[in-house]
Amino acid sequence: MSAPLPVSASQYKDAEKWIEDFYHLMGTLDLPKFTSTYLKEDVLFHFTNLPPMKGRESLFSVFGLLGGVCTSITHKVTDLKVLSDRIMAASTVDYAFINGEKCSMNAFAILHKSPEAGLFCLSRCQTLTANRRSKPANTSFMETSLLVIKYSEA
Repeated sequence: MSAPLPVSASQYKDAEKWIEDFYHLMGTLDLPKFTSTYLKEDVLFHFTNLPPMKGRESLFSVFGLLGGVCTSITHKVTDLKVLSDRIMAASTVDYAFINGEKCSMNAFAILHKSPEAGLFCLSRCQTLTANRRSKPANTSFMETSLLVIKYSEA
C-alpha cells in the first residue's frame, strides 16, 4: 500500500470549499437536501453502537431527531489536511437547541474520496467527538462518540 499523493494548491482549495459546503448544508438541518446531495441511495450507515442502517432514509431515524431539538448546527474547521484520497478535518461543532441551551464539541472527521471523476464525494466518513463543553438537558442522543458513514460499492 502506497502513501497518498500530495495535492496541488487548487486541489486543496477545492477540498476546502467542499468541506465548507458539506458542513454548511448539514447545519441547515435540511436532511432531505443534505442526503440527496452527499449520500448515495444505498448508503450503509454505522452510528455509534446502533445497528447498521442501510439507505438514505435510514439517516432520518438518527439525524431527523436533530431537527426536532436543534435550531442550528455550526462546524468551524480548526485544522484541515487534504490528501489525494481523503480530507481530514478537525472542527468545533456548536449545537443550538430550541430550549435556548447550547452545546459545543470538538470533532475530527476523515472523509474518503470516491474514485469517480476524481472529485471529493463521500465514500466513507469517520467522525469522533470529544471534549463536550456543556450538556443541554434531554439530549442523550448527543452522547455520540463515533460516526461512520460507508457507501456500498456501485
